[in-house]
Amino acid sequence: MRKIIGILVCTVVFALLAGCMEQSNVSPGGIPLYSGSKSYSAPANYYQIINLPTQGVQIKTYYVENADASEIINWYKSHMNGWEMDEEIPVTSVSTPQGEFEWGAVLFKKGDEGAGIWAMSGIAVESGKGAIYYVVTGPYDKLKGIEGLPSSDQVQGEEPFDRYPGSVMLDYYKDDKYPYIEGVLTINYGTKDNYLDVINWYRDYFLDNGWEIGDNYTGSDKAYYEFINGSKVFQVNVFPPSESTSYTEIRIDYYPNEIPPNDLVSGEEPIERYPGSVMTKYNTYHLIGEQIEITYVCSDDPETVKNWYQQELNNEGWTVLEISAMETGYTISALKGDLEGGTTLTITISNANYYTEIAISYASIS
Repeated sequence: MRKIIGILVCTVVFALLAGCMEQSNVSPGGIPLYSGSKSYSAPANYYQIINLPTQGVQIKTYYVENADASEIINWYKSHMNGWEMDEEIPVTSVSTPQGEFEWGAVLFKKGDEGAGIWAMSGIAVESGKGAIYYVVTGPYDKLKGIEGLPSSDQVQGEEPFDRYPGSVMLDYYKDDKYPYIEGVLTINYGTKDNYLDVINWYRDYFLDNGWEIGDNYTGSDKAYYEFINGSKVFQVNVFPPSESTSYTEIRIDYYPNEIPPNDLVSGEEPIERYPGSVMTKYNTYHLIGEQIEITYVCSDDPETVKNWYQQELNNEGWTVLEISAMETGYTISALKGDLEGGTTLTITISNANYYTEIAISYASIS
């Protein structure tokens, strides 16, 4: 009976010892350890040299005598049971003032979790007497240095249209100074959905709401659509996940191009303004005579505006000296009186992205 009990006790003790030994061959993250591994405190500059990820991951460092980086990498490639090898960084040599060393890495994944092994060896590492390696565990996106999609909006701002369902707002910019100037509103969103599904949703959304399609492009690198409704323009770029992001990126640029309801500035007007136009800039100078510069904007096309001013100047007694066509519109030069004591007028009418800008330059020498 005593013999049987003794055998049982020895069996239990042996099992416990075996369990302890097995535990000593496994890192705290459950990753097997290379034979002979000892905990190690590596110089901080090694992290930068081998591009070791540090944000949102757990790192354990080990030293192995009489080993090299290639041996450790190859060992892990055949001992990560239950993990899928996703990427290998081949072992390469690097020269430093302390001598050469070799380093390489291998990355594994299991669902959303990741495990990576970064190994170094050579003269610059413990005088060439062995190798050190890092066991890095955590979310796979973090392991690869890939930015993950936040779970909620990172900024807030007015949204003129419905956002893509389930997307998260990442960046927001709005310029309220001049409502008619392009670049009024830019918003960046992120989503885990496929970029083609996203661009198709925007296409259907704007077509269903009466917008027309302008420029567009769909490729493996991105998808782009421009939607137009009168003077309003909505542009959307959708990018698939990349080496730096794990999610689909959505960038929208909205150009309302709306004429302000009222003048933004005020001042004396030497000639009648174009009907329906709004004053946006005003400057006056007094040098030899009086000089006034005014800018208006309106929704009519440059040719319509040019024809109106040509008729108006004739009716008010101006002599139209020249009408020049430009790439974006027209320039009208006019004179009242004579060159020595009269008044000159230059009107520049140009297309400025879905609205027309009218710049008046008036100079009186009398």
